Amino acid sequence: MSKESTIQGRKFRRLNQAILSHKSHKQQPSEFAAIRSLYELNTRPVGPHNLKEVMAEILNTAITLSRADMGNIQLFDEQSGMLKIIVHKGFQPPFLDFFANVYPHRSGREASCGAACVQRQRVIVEDVRKSPIFTGTAALAVLLEAGVMAVQSTPLISREGRLAGMLNTHYRQTIGQDEFNLYYVDLLAGQAADIIVQVQAEAALRASEEKHRLLSEALYHHRNNLEKLVAERTEELKRSERKYRTLIENIPMAITRHDKESRYLYVSPQWENNLGFNIELLKGKTWRDIGIPEDIYRLWQKQFNQALHTRAVVEFETQHPNATGESKDFRVQVIPELDEQGQVESLLTVSEDITERKKLETELQRLDRLNTVGEMAAAIGHEVRNPLTTVRGYLQMFQRKAEIDKYHEQFATMIEELDRANAIITDFLSLAKNRTIELKLHNLNDIINALQPLIQAEALRTGHKLKINMSLIPSFRMDEKEIRQLLLNLARNGFEAMDPGKALIIETGVKSNNVVLSISNSGPGIPPEVLDKLGTPFLTTKANGTGLGLAVCYRIADRHGARIDVRTAANGTKFTVSFRL
Repeated sequence: MSKESTIQGRKFRRLNQAILSHKSHKQQPSEFAAIRSLYELNTRPVGPHNLKEVMAEILNTAITLSRADMGNIQLFDEQSGMLKIIVHKGFQPPFLDFFANVYPHRSGREASCGAACVQRQRVIVEDVRKSPIFTGTAALAVLLEAGVMAVQSTPLISREGRLAGMLNTHYRQTIGQDEFNLYYVDLLAGQAADIIVQVQAEAALRASEEKHRLLSEALYHHRNNLEKLVAERTEELKRSERKYRTLIENIPMAITRHDKESRYLYVSPQWENNLGFNIELLKGKTWRDIGIPEDIYRLWQKQFNQALHTRAVVEFETQHPNATGESKDFRVQVIPELDEQGQVESLLTVSEDITERKKLETELQRLDRLNTVGEMAAAIGHEVRNPLTTVRGYLQMFQRKAEIDKYHEQFATMIEELDRANAIITDFLSLAKNRTIELKLHNLNDIINALQPLIQAEALRTGHKLKINMSLIPSFRMDEKEIRQLLLNLARNGFEAMDPGKALIIETGVKSNNVVLSISNSGPGIPPEVLDKLGTPFLTTKANGTGLGLAVCYRIADRHGARIDVRTAANGTKFTVSFRL
């Protein structure tokens, strides 16, 4: 069956057979015309657009065949339970206004159609004035004013038993029960019910299709909007991620994320810059997996366990070896990351490399000690040197007298010891913070060349080798005497730290806008407990040392705005002095 229903042929065949077989063959021409027009509906499509037109023809036919004077067809709304006039014939506005909407279950006794609807069977009123349906109701006056004396209401019930509406015919005269010509009304009521139900079904189908189409369009637009929104949000997240990554990857602190078993989940590039580890190789590994010393591993694990159990930020300072084994200092924050239930699901670490700060603190402590000794030196150095000079002068005078010539060797020893004491005082005075220096433009390579014979002689005396590698370097302002003393002190310390046969290496170069002087020896290295105290006055590991040589070097470097760095291992030590250009 098509979307637009047609009056079924078999229905009209039954109607035609009923007419031909009816005992009464005295139909008027108007009755035959009505039957003919209804029969022709078989070839006409019926849909929502022409339902009223078809219902009007059915109503006219019913009025004609039942010899009524007027009538109407009502549609039943299942949702509201209301009967509503769709077509009518022979009524004026007062009647139509009053009976426009009938609610059978609310007022079933005020209209025959309402009673028929409630009973689901035909209701015949032979005389409206005597009918209990209308007696004492406002409806009676409306009917009488419209000239209605009798009425019949036939429910339009489809073959499926569904109530589709009501076919009402009205008469201007009272009529006896046997005078109602209802044979055709039944046929027409069934036909109208089927048409209404089918048209309504098709209308519902079209409405459903339209709803589906609108829903599909809405879903299509919603999907497009959603895809657009997702794309926008995705791009926004990517921009946010880029900003976040740019921020994380460019801040000086190294950031790592670990699971609760301490395995690396994320490592920022700064960690690789700080320690030299390949960050991709760290992921999924613990500290123990990457081979850090056991004592450092236990410290890190202890802090992690505290953050896991307290769910609070933990701060601590520690050391961590880099890829070459060199130890670096870090200040670390361990930040627990909580899930929606407030449980720790991962741990974030923010590590700041404080190695340079630690070195600076050590340097400041060293300079503070030098300042203290320097102030003492400035206060007492001259007072001690003056008596020593007097004593030395008298000893030289007595040494020339013949009567004590037999004590010449003893006098020479005393003078030698006084000169040694005077040299110590000279070094002592070099520690003075405010000592005046004369800065002039010199080239460090020229000073090394001038001192090379003296250093080479010291190497031969101690049984060592000397290697000098000088690069092209710019000149800078320096106090030549002090730089000579710094170079000789560092070279002497290097020779004293090595066994005979090993080489001392002196090198120069330029690095990061600094002229660099480095002196390397192949000694056994400096013990950790001594390394942190290097440059402290009177600190020495030598049997005959004064502990002032390195202290003087640090003070000279300080006066020149230079920095001394020390790298030591079991196979040697390297002192690097960096002069800022």
